Order: sequence, then C-alpha cells, then structure tokens
Amino acid sequence: MTATTESKEFAKQAQKIVDKLGEYPHKTLESSGTKKKQTTRMVKVICNNCNEYHVRMSRTMFELAPPVCGHCYEYEEIISQMEIA
Repeated sequence: MTATTESKEFAKQAQKIVDKLGEYPHKTLESSGTKKKQTTRMVKVICNNCNEYHVRMSRTMFELAPPVCGHCYEYEEIISQMEIA
C-alpha cells in the first residue's frame, strides 16, 4: 500500500477520543507536498572476475577507492577491476 485513508467508522471513534482528551498541543504541521530529494544513491558493485562478490556503496566512495574482492583475494586469484552493475 502507498496510502491509507480512514473509514467513516474510524473517524467517529477517533473523534470520540479527541473530544475526551482534547487537542494535542503542538506547532502546526506543514507539508509542501513534495518529497525530499534522495541525497545518496547506493550502487551495486560486482567483481568482474568471479561474480561472487557483491556490495552496495555510494558512487563517490567507489570512485575514491573501489573495494577489493574478498572472494578472489581469499583464493589468491587475479584481483580484477570492480564494476558498477
């Protein structure tokens, strides 16, 4: 589900509770109606040599230092270049 709306029955029951408890003291909630833009997009990184090593990381971190394949390194095979899938 992406959205939920209240039924008439629920609204009646909720109104009884609100009437009994009173309004909750808080600042006005404001929504601009737009979602906040995602700042970090995780990318899937896969070893080209063995296809066994999968990791998710930010593109920035990948560009700074791609990870070393734990599978190829463990078996002393040629460590290949990692690629964003």
